[in-house]
This record gives sequence, structure tokens and C-alpha cells, in this order.
Amino acid sequence: MFWDYIEFLLNSNTNTRININLPDRKKKKKSKQIQFVDLSDLSNFSQKKEKSIQLNTTVLIEEYKEFIKELKDPITGDPIEFLEYRNLYRCRNCTVLYLKESFEFLLQQNHGKCVSCGASDIEALVYDGESIKIQRFDPEYVTLDNYTFFVGRSVKFYGKVIKILQSRRGDYALMFEDKPWVEGFKLVVFYPIMNKGKGLNRLFLESLMGKEILVRGLLKKHEIYGYEILIFKRNMILDIK
Repeated sequence: MFWDYIEFLLNSNTNTRININLPDRKKKKKSKQIQFVDLSDLSNFSQKKEKSIQLNTTVLIEEYKEFIKELKDPITGDPIEFLEYRNLYRCRNCTVLYLKESFEFLLQQNHGKCVSCGASDIEALVYDGESIKIQRFDPEYVTLDNYTFFVGRSVKFYGKVIKILQSRRGDYALMFEDKPWVEGFKLVVFYPIMNKGKGLNRLFLESLMGKEILVRGLLKKHEIYGYEILIFKRNMILDIK
């Protein structure tokens, strides 16, 4: 069974800790522990006393079930499944988790830096028998007035596609401002990504002309092409109107 038992610990402040004991696949003598740390406001739990609750795989208190369910990749928003922990990466500084494809994307586009804290200290998640802290992360919403302060971060942005530009290589820039490519804020999809079956083909991108979209992605300042949001999957466009 994946879930041996879950021990819930509620300390006096608003942090929530969830220790999950995982079976040792080889020796089955020593269980592994993951400690989830929710830094969001959980004041409704603060009045409860510290306690331990023995649970099986089908009985799980909703508050903590929600915490686990809401662990998502900081860039794509895809859910993180611990059944696939061998493909997980973790920032040692702020303890945010990444899926493999997002980690590889950061290596290419953000010098391997964490989008939560900016540290270059992301490594493969390995269960070594010690308690592992994991923090939830949700991108902040940015606007045309403040996006310059969020370079290197994962963000959400809502805006209208004013025009669509195409580079000689075939990269697409969905412009949120009526300015040249190098000056305006934009959503950029690189040509190689358009051919990887991620749903970001030419027809779909061109259909966004004149639409208002909500997008999440990496905010980057290119030394030549300026400020841009980078995405590599269609589901990173959260809404279209």
C-alpha cells in the first residue's frame, strides 16, 4: 500500500505539518517520512491541540486531503503525484517541488533557478529516511504596471492579445501591448515547442488574436527581446475569453 499511515501534527502557529510514512521498497524495516509545510493561512486550525490520528488508505480528513491535493508544480500547475516521486525535484532552499519537465525547462530558460526563491539549488528528490519539508507555491498575479518586478518568477497574467508576431525561426509572440516585439510585454512560444504535441500549434495560437487570456508561466527578461512570459504546454493558458 502506498499510504501506511498519516500522522497529522498541528503546532501552535498557522503552519500545518503532515508526516507521511512511506514503505521502504527494499528492506521494509524503516519507513520514510515526508513533512509537508503549508505556509498559507490556516488560522482555523490554530485552536486545535497537537494530536496524532491513525488512518488507513480510505479514511483521510478533508482538511489534510485538500492540502496534499493542492500540491502543484510551480510552473505548469500540474498536480504532483508522489507515486511518481522518482521524477520529482526539490529546491533545497525554499522546499518547493517541481516535476521533471519543469525542472528541465528551468535549466534551459532560468539558469536552473527556483521560481519561488531564486536559488540555484534544485536537486532530485531522494528519500533517505529523514524528514523532508515541502512548501506549497502559487504564482502571484502581475499587471502591466508591476510585471518588471517579477523577473525569474512563475506568475499569472490576464490580458488581451493585441497582435501576434512571428520571428524568422517561427517563434510566436502574443503581444499584450501595441509595441514592437522587443519593447512590449508578451507571451512567447518557441517554435520547437510548437512541434512537440503540447497543444501549442500555430492554429491554436493564431486563434487567440483579440482574445483575453489568463496565462501562467515563467516571466523572463531577455537581453535583446525584453520582457516575456514563457510557456511550454497548452494548459498553462488557464482561461480564454
